Amino acid sequence: MGIAAACTRPASIYLALLFTVFVCSSCTSLGDVYSPDEWNNLFEEAGGWTPLPIPDSKHTAGSIIQVTDSGVRWVGDLAACGFPRGEFSRSGQIPSINFSKGVSFGADALLTYQGVTAGPEFERIERVVLEVSDHSADAINLIALQVWRENPENRETVSDVCFSELEKVDRYLITEAFTVSQATYKLFDHSGAEIELSAPVLGELLDFSVGTRFTTNTSGRLSVNQPTVFAIRKAVRVNQSFEILGNESEDLITADRKIEDLYLSREN
Repeated sequence: MGIAAACTRPASIYLALLFTVFVCSSCTSLGDVYSPDEWNNLFEEAGGWTPLPIPDSKHTAGSIIQVTDSGVRWVGDLAACGFPRGEFSRSGQIPSINFSKGVSFGADALLTYQGVTAGPEFERIERVVLEVSDHSADAINLIALQVWRENPENRETVSDVCFSELEKVDRYLITEAFTVSQATYKLFDHSGAEIELSAPVLGELLDFSVGTRFTTNTSGRLSVNQPTVFAIRKAVRVNQSFEILGNESEDLITADRKIEDLYLSREN
C-alpha cells in the first residue's frame, strides 16, 4: 500500500466504524508509531490478546458481536437481555504493557467513545495518534453465568431474543476485554500537520455530551479519561447454557483469529 492509500480517510464514516480503519505506519509526519504487525504482536505477547481494528467503548466483556468477513458489528450485551451483569463481571489489573510508541487510527476512532460526536469542522481531522496511559482487564465469569442460568426462576427473567441472537452462527460473546481508561490523542489534518487544540478549535472539531471526561493539556493535545476497549480475548460461541462450543479435538469456535485477520488485512 502506498503512502497516499494508507493515509487517506475512508469515504464513509460508517464503513470506518466497521473496522476499515488501519494503523498508518508510513505517514512519517505522525511520529514514532507502531506498524500493524508490531501492534498485533505487542498484544499477542502480553497474553494472547487480539487488538480491535479500531478501539470501541461498546465492546466490553459480556457484549454480543457479529463477526463476518467484512467486519465486526456490536449487537448488544447481556445486561440488555436481562442478565444481572454485575454478578458475573470481573475487573482487575493485568501485567503492564510498555507502550513505547503511539498508534495511529483514522479520525473516527474518536467517535467510538460514548458521549463524543463529530463537530461542524470534524472533517479537518485526517488521523489521530494516541498514547495509552492506564489499562486493565474486564471479564465475564462463565461458570457463574452457567450456575445462574440453571435456576428456573432466573431463566424466566431473560428475553428469548438474547438466545436467538447467541444461536446465530456469526454471533460471539466477548468474555475478556482489554480496557484503556485514559488515552492522549494528537490530531492531524490532511496536510499532516498537528492540530493544536485550543478550546475554540476543539469545540469546532468535536462535541462532548455532559459528563464526558476529557481535558486538553498544555501541548494542545486531547486526553479522554473514560474507558474504551482496545483488544479482546476469547470471543466465543456459546449455547443457551453458556457452554463454549467446540472441543479439544478442534479449535474452540472463537472469533479471535478472524478479528486479527480483519485488523491486519490491507488493500494492495
